[in-house]
Amino acid sequence: MATRTADTRRVSIPRGYFRALWERRWFIRELAFGNIMGKHATDMLGVLWWVLNPLMMTGVYFLVFGVILGGRRGDPAFLAYLLVGVFAMRYMSGTMVGSAKMITGGGKLITTIAFPRMVLPLAAMIEDATAFLAALGSFYFLVAPINSIWPTWWLLFFPVPFLLHSMFVLGMGALTARLVVPIRDIRNVVPHLTRMWFYLTPILWTLDRIEGAATWIQVMVKANPMFSFLSLYRTALMSRPFEPVYLATSAAWAVVILVFGVWTFIRHEGSMARYL
Repeated sequence: MATRTADTRRVSIPRGYFRALWERRWFIRELAFGNIMGKHATDMLGVLWWVLNPLMMTGVYFLVFGVILGGRRGDPAFLAYLLVGVFAMRYMSGTMVGSAKMITGGGKLITTIAFPRMVLPLAAMIEDATAFLAALGSFYFLVAPINSIWPTWWLLFFPVPFLLHSMFVLGMGALTARLVVPIRDIRNVVPHLTRMWFYLTPILWTLDRIEGAATWIQVMVKANPMFSFLSLYRTALMSRPFEPVYLATSAAWAVVILVFGVWTFIRHEGSMARYL
């Protein structure tokens, strides 16, 4: 009976947990922006690398997949198409890796101070969300004019995919942070999983590439949550046709992954100290 009671307590979320999380919002903000400044403190260009790194990466992908392999023939605005995908995927993968590092690197903090551990994945998400938004700022100044893309009323729709994507990203970050504590090898596996996810998502290639593929392949591609998020981002930033089904799919993925990831993390955060 004692074991059953203990398990029940472990599964439930402590009362006042989210209020305590809100009360530490200043700490989350300082932790996130402290990491941003600290990572490039010794670089001459400093935080500009948050924008330059994904831009340079996109340039390499465009040269290889757009020019050499002819990917841009599938979309006249392939560079902008590519950039949106690279930035959005980097936001998700960066948060997953960052959440894992926050937990494993914050061993002394976790073992000596009582606070809601969700502070750490939240700080990781805010850090990468800031980088994502800063990088997107370069979209309209550098890339969009090259592809003759200009802001339209659809830009006002941008907060919707950003909010849904951020919910999904936080859920994935919390889930990764929960798994990395007892299984440290997750740190080595996550970059490979996100890289495979990147190549399986229509970022370096367009949907016309799978028009003749088997039905199950087309269904699998469109069931990919990142496909729905990218479709909404491209509607907002590139005025691509709006598909309500992708909004519904994105919302479903965002809610399910956020609830599952956060619940799983909070459920097990009390046992993290013993592994650190």
